[in-house]
Amino acid sequence: METPSIKIPATIKSHKNKPERTGMNEGKKWQIYYCLEKLKAKYGADSYNSLSSLEYDKYMTNGLNDKSWPNQIFAADIAMTTIMNSKMDGDNLSYLIRNKDQIEKILKTIPVDVSLVDLPFPEAEAYLKPLFKTIIAKGIKMSKVTKLLYLKRPRLIPILDRYVMAALWEDYGNDSISGINALNKFSVILKKHKRDLLLLSNQLSDWLKEEYNEDILITPVRVLESLIWFDYLGYENFDKEFEFEDNVIRPRVVAKNSSSN
Repeated sequence: METPSIKIPATIKSHKNKPERTGMNEGKKWQIYYCLEKLKAKYGADSYNSLSSLEYDKYMTNGLNDKSWPNQIFAADIAMTTIMNSKMDGDNLSYLIRNKDQIEKILKTIPVDVSLVDLPFPEAEAYLKPLFKTIIAKGIKMSKVTKLLYLKRPRLIPILDRYVMAALWEDYGNDSISGINALNKFSVILKKHKRDLLLLSNQLSDWLKEEYNEDILITPVRVLESLIWFDYLGYENFDKEFEFEDNVIRPRVVAKNSSSN
């Protein structure tokens, strides 16, 4: 079965504070092909980060079984973000614990099952702006914030690390305004490819069940964020399996003249 492809309508521009996507022409848009193959590579047994992605998503899935857990912040949640390279430190932990009551108060105003794929963006912005403003502080920027908050609202909040931010927001930054702007672009792509992303979510969940005998929640938000991360610069961690050619990241086993995506 052919897997869907995802078109990214973001304009990539040079910026002194953001990573450069190797081989990407300035101002050019790109399309993500071989989506399921890339997701399997990211979660696969031979992946450099399979344990981190798998354990992180497994932790979130198990946590959601407790109705009170999504509205609470625990030290274990913060620790779990470190396997996703959040680089949370002791000062970050102290800040989050000090502000725990305020963060939890805002979380309780956001329905646990609310989904960015179905929610008008102004409503999503109304939910998330106060949350971002409360958590973002010195040393705690968008990547750390969203790696924590995705655990609590996996259908609403994507991980906006530096690769995803760089891909979606040309004036790359780490403040709440930059995060909201990137999230707006993310939401547009998510809604445009809703059907394909839902299919990919189900396909990846089924594959994880077969591969690891684990029932793990994979949301369209997680799928899209993972694919943007992979194609922007994450693919460099899989250079034995994937190659960059003609502005497409493709498996090395695919013949150059192949038209199957």
